[in-house]
Amino acid sequence: MRSCRTLLSSTSSKSWNLSSCDATQVSYLGERCIEVDEQDNVLNPISKGDAHRSSSLTLHRAFSVFCFTPAKKLILQKRSLEKITFPGLWANTCCSHPLHNERELDGVFGVKRAAVRKLKHELGIEGMKEEEMTEAGRFVYRSVMKDGEWGEHEMDYALVVPNVACDRIQMNPNEVSDVCDVSYEELIDWVRKDPDAFSPWLQLFSRNPKLALWWKSLDNVASMVQYHVSRSSRLMAYWSALPRRMLKKYPEQTIFYATFGLASVVMGAYKLQKFGTEGVKPWYRSYYDVVRPDDPVLKTWRKPEEYPAPYLSDNGFDLRMHSLYSRANALFAFTLWVMAAVTAACFLSTGFVDYNNASVEITFNNPKVRSVVDYASEDERVDQGILDFSIKGDFSDTFNWNVKQLFVYLVAEYKSKNNELNQVVLWDRIIERSRRVVIDERQLKPKYYFMDDGTNLLNHPNVTLVLRYNVVPNAGYLRLAQAENQVIVKFPGTYTTSKN
Repeated sequence: MRSCRTLLSSTSSKSWNLSSCDATQVSYLGERCIEVDEQDNVLNPISKGDAHRSSSLTLHRAFSVFCFTPAKKLILQKRSLEKITFPGLWANTCCSHPLHNERELDGVFGVKRAAVRKLKHELGIEGMKEEEMTEAGRFVYRSVMKDGEWGEHEMDYALVVPNVACDRIQMNPNEVSDVCDVSYEELIDWVRKDPDAFSPWLQLFSRNPKLALWWKSLDNVASMVQYHVSRSSRLMAYWSALPRRMLKKYPEQTIFYATFGLASVVMGAYKLQKFGTEGVKPWYRSYYDVVRPDDPVLKTWRKPEEYPAPYLSDNGFDLRMHSLYSRANALFAFTLWVMAAVTAACFLSTGFVDYNNASVEITFNNPKVRSVVDYASEDERVDQGILDFSIKGDFSDTFNWNVKQLFVYLVAEYKSKNNELNQVVLWDRIIERSRRVVIDERQLKPKYYFMDDGTNLLNHPNVTLVLRYNVVPNAGYLRLAQAENQVIVKFPGTYTTSKN
């Protein structure tokens, strides 16, 4: 099925207790990674251990190198069983993190320097140059291991390197246990048949249509998406691609605004052309000028002699209402009216859509109850609920052209002696359109404390976990919706002393 060439095998076993982990791998947990936001702005240094523990999983900068052989096959590595995160899984050629230092902190240039360092460290590839690497995009993903102790949350730079011969590889057995080279068809078929053999990021890349485009562009890597070009080039590329991106993301809305915007421009051009050819004319006369020219009010209210030329016409009319400024003001008011009409049409087009259509699967394990001191009164104790939960949901059908983003939150609902309905928010997230509309969060812990106002959680048989979300529109009002599936949690009848 695939042409694999084993260079070295490692058969050592792995325990998730750090005391029994490989000392070399444990030492790497102290390395300083680069914490970033989702716009790739550098925030703070963070240790590799803190960035990858599921309890403190933090978005950080990383890279994935895709080295292709002269025969246009992708070189894959099998992660050593000594690795702490995702051991024994197949991944792309090399994947790691730039460090928070002067040499590797500078965006894509720092990432390429880090990639050269790690290719030598993991695969023994000597003489790799930064110029041979092409950045093909940046991707954000999040994944937690099945045991829930470690995970990844990365701003991942994809680096493509063509014409790398396999005989340059000298594997480091502490990092890599096996390598092979595969064609695109072989990789897709392999992932489809045995997805659990691959790292989560390589599974995501295999489902991304850009991977096929990279394969086709190996003869002309300059055609791939690149960053850090000149500012003027970036601006030109942005504005030239804007219409296409808008039509792709917001097709109906773009057509609406473009049509009425074009109508406004045509109307304005016509009025300006008529103004230029016919000149300034008293197109508008007041009620007193036309209907009651001899009214005493006109003589006391309007005093033409007080207005110097050019505000008077030959007939003595006040022409300030017909200046270029007043015409521009009228055109601006007309444009606002058109925009208001289009916005109303946008709202009406989706105003009656039912957004309660998201398919969500919620699972939980290990529910516990702790007795803690009430923060409002040190003399009383209250119940705190503790549990791990996973959320898997597809919001693709929820997004339409008038939905900007979703504010998703998990709510625990239950009945107590004093309250008919208690609602506690445990977790929330913002999902933007064209981003991660499919969520797969595993082994999560409550983002906010699950605190009762008394001792009602102990032995409670019916605490319902339900996922709700606010639909934030481009035009219209904020909608409240609820996912289809719910799950009922039964808390134990004894308290725990564990904090986790």
